[in-house]
Order: sequence, then structure tokens, then C-alpha cells
Amino acid sequence: LFRSEIVELELLTSSELVEKQNAGFINVIIANGGTEARGPHNILAGHTIMSKHTAIDAAKQIGHTLVAPVMPIDVGATGVSEGSNIPGGLTVSREVFKGLKLAEIESMVWNGFKNIFVMGDHGGGQQVMKEAAEEMNAKYAARGVRVYYVPDFRSEEHTSELQSRFGISYA
Repeated sequence: LFRSEIVELELLTSSELVEKQNAGFINVIIANGGTEARGPHNILAGHTIMSKHTAIDAAKQIGHTLVAPVMPIDVGATGVSEGSNIPGGLTVSREVFKGLKLAEIESMVWNGFKNIFVMGDHGGGQQVMKEAAEEMNAKYAARGVRVYYVPDFRSEEHTSELQSRFGISYA
């Protein structure tokens, strides 16, 4: 893989990020995963891995888009509660999750992105992600920053949805 083809933010240097932004990379996807029991035959990080790869594919199809590090924690992960006999999950309260989403979004604003897409693979955090996206969109709209919640992350049409719904059309 050529360095210029990398869309994962955490794999770039600061200099490479500046170069990409100067070349028009003003969009970033904040995808959320999850660590939880998904049956005895599945790995615990399944949702995080699926989210990351789906976000990378979307970023490449849309163009001029990077992918923020994928958070492997959600609200209400399967099997995560006191006394549960299904080990391995990570979960946080709704309030903590919202604080993390707000911080992720604000970090991407501070990093210079103009279009921020917040998406989740699954789970109880969907409404919280929507609330965080709406709050940050209102907070930063005057600065020309737009924050969008995309509810159909797993849909095969998610990239065309981003392109048509949000007016992004890069070759």
C-alpha cells in the first residue's frame, strides 16, 4: 500500500495529514465499533473490525475523506453486566459514551476537518451518537463545519447516501 493511499488517520504522520488536508481531504468519518460477546464462535472485536473496514471502504469511495480511529466501546454491550456469564465485553454508560463522542467530534474540528460523519456499527449508542452529532453541528456551524449522523452505516448504499444527502461529490 502506497502511503498516499492510506485513509486511516492514525497511520498518518502529522506532516502527511497536513499534505492531505492541503490536497482537499476535509472530510472525516468517525465510526464506532464495539467489543462484546457475539456467540462462542465469533471474536469479541467483530463490530470494531467491521466498522473500521466499512469506514475505510466508504472513505475511498467518497474521496477526500479520512477515517478517525475506531472506538471499540459502546453502550450496553452484550453480556456486560455484573453477574453475567458471558465474559469479554466493554461498555460504558450513556453519559460517558456521549462525552467520548463529543470529544472525538471536537478533536476532528480542531484537526481542521469541515465535514464530520458520525456512524455506528450497531448497538445502544446510536441515539447518543445522533445527539452528539446534532449538538456539535449546532456548535460549529458558524465556523463552516458540518457534523452529520449517518444512521444506515451497514447499508450498501451508505456512500451514495453520503454523496447525495450531504452534497459531497468527489471523483
